[in-house]
Amino acid sequence: MIMIAFRLPVTIDEIRSANLGCCFSFFYVDERKADGASKGMAIDGPAHGEFIASLIENKEEVPWHATFVAGEGYVKFPRP
Repeated sequence: MIMIAFRLPVTIDEIRSANLGCCFSFFYVDERKADGASKGMAIDGPAHGEFIASLIENKEEVPWHATFVAGEGYVKFPRP
């Protein structure tokens, strides 16, 4: 019997230490309402696709924890 173990997820620090920054990006994408409130379960799938496509094409400089509003793109909301 052969056993193979996988440890997931790989931490961001491990990725950085492996020098994969040239070909790997990590984003936590969070859709919000225009007032900054959570969208809950009413997220807009096509808006997520458009925003992620803009991240891939580097149209916007955004932090790894990217919040966006459908139709507007990245929005920096004040911290509570």
